[in-house]
Amino acid sequence: MAEQDALAWLAGDSFTPDLLALDYGTSAGAWRRWPYTFVRVFERKIGGGERPSPANIANWINPRVQAKAPYPAPGDLPLALDMDRLKLVSAAVAKAAAQPPLLSAADIAAAFARMSPLEHSNVVIGTMLAERILIGHGHLSAGGIAAIGLKARQIPWRSLLAGCAGEEADDLSAAGDAARIRLAWLAALETGGLHVVKLAQAFHFWLTQLNEVCAELRNTSHLRAICLCTAKSHSLTAVQAAKEIGISRQAAAGLLEQACDARILREVTHGAAFRRYAADFLPFGN
Repeated sequence: MAEQDALAWLAGDSFTPDLLALDYGTSAGAWRRWPYTFVRVFERKIGGGERPSPANIANWINPRVQAKAPYPAPGDLPLALDMDRLKLVSAAVAKAAAQPPLLSAADIAAAFARMSPLEHSNVVIGTMLAERILIGHGHLSAGGIAAIGLKARQIPWRSLLAGCAGEEADDLSAAGDAARIRLAWLAALETGGLHVVKLAQAFHFWLTQLNEVCAELRNTSHLRAICLCTAKSHSLTAVQAAKEIGISRQAAAGLLEQACDARILREVTHGAAFRRYAADFLPFGN
């Protein structure tokens, strides 16, 4: 959720973190409520090693998904992708490989945004691509560490990529522009990395609280299971929890309310008919 919040900000919009926990589904109406292109590729891995080819990047953005009958879901529809521009991005990726990895990632993010192979969200997708190539396997990040840092520091990333450095810039040359982009990227990764550490600390504190609550109650196996199941997801309903754990919906609803009373989970739909719950360890106010 922290990653998605930062990436939405980078796309030029803001979203209430509580609402990021909601499941908008795959209907056309749902995707109108969640208009960001990056959600289509957020959890996908990039193939092809450290320097993916245009085909690898294209498959990351538009994987070969068999449409479900009778109509494809909006998330299955391909994004408009200019392959000629994508080849230029791939050439820039290969050229950037000569740089140290951290600087290489900054150059890749800038190249994707400037060459614009997509109709929308080139800045966001470029940030995700660069970070995933930098980190490698994608287990640590779905593309948001740099975005988190950019948002936290309020770094004008779009302006930097457009070459609008401001009056304070001493060097307006191409080399000076590249240096500003790289420094901003490094600063964002530093801040974003610190945020990830804080999230890890918050999660371990949440686990400690869960253990303490379970130690004080009897028959807590399902309570622990439902809390851990919720923590693995953006959010969870009683119906989903019941199916996941193998208990009745009524029992799941009672356990979710019990976890909310203990401040282990919290409701994020504010009393809606189909209530959803999220783990209460994310620093929503930060």
